[in-house]
Amino acid sequence: MGFLINQYQGFSGNAVEMASVATQCAQFLQMPGDLEKINERLVRYYVTEGLVDRPKRIGRDAEYGYLHLLQFLAGRFLVDAGFPMQKVAPYLASLEVSQLEALVMNKTKPNMAELLVASFASPRASDAKHKDEDWLILNKGVSATSTGPRIRVAAKPSASEATSYDSMSVDLNSFAPASTSAPESDRLEQLGQKVSDLNDSIKNGMHDLLSQRILSVEKERLAFEQQFERMRLEMLEERAQWRDAMEKERFERRDEFLKIQEKLNQLMAMMAERKGKEHD
Repeated sequence: MGFLINQYQGFSGNAVEMASVATQCAQFLQMPGDLEKINERLVRYYVTEGLVDRPKRIGRDAEYGYLHLLQFLAGRFLVDAGFPMQKVAPYLASLEVSQLEALVMNKTKPNMAELLVASFASPRASDAKHKDEDWLILNKGVSATSTGPRIRVAAKPSASEATSYDSMSVDLNSFAPASTSAPESDRLEQLGQKVSDLNDSIKNGMHDLLSQRILSVEKERLAFEQQFERMRLEMLEERAQWRDAMEKERFERRDEFLKIQEKLNQLMAMMAERKGKEHD
């Protein structure tokens, strides 16, 4: 994380400067994708799609910061990796700065369970990103200035909650404060049950996919073994035919040699007989 923290943690600038710094970071980190495509239009497009938080407004100027830079780099990496924007946006909204830094530096890709849980927990992440209020007052009759119990918006789960997604199990009842009213507690309990059902559905779906994959691999293995056996038998048959042909050719060449040898013997006998007659 040293490169980003030491040089750009205090970054602040407009969309053009944001694109320039993002290009330098992407080049240094050797991130995939065409660096020439990083420009101010792409930065604004990511803001529109909800991958990057809306910048601060200073008069008519937009000011981007370190968090926007991390979101842009992480979003571009995941989109280039093939993840759909509508899944990437709520997932990035659920990450803290340290998690974004780890994603960008290590180029870690989330699994589908993390994307699904983030999407379910924050179906309107783009709307939540446009609000500056990150906490909601739950108990009735408490004003915004009171010290009543509060709960974090679902679009911004904590780091410990985000890591629990790897086990595909979410307990939303732990989010409720002790003094939450009964109807609100029932609503959270129902929401927790829905998430539990979603977890079960995902697990069952993954189990079915794994079973289908195992059957598919087994079929491919059997087909390969049958093909290998056919090839082995064909090779044995070709070898036998080749040996028969070689044996046949050997016998034919031997017969030819014997015939030539017999003719040579006859010729030598005739020459010896002629020399005998000439000598007499």
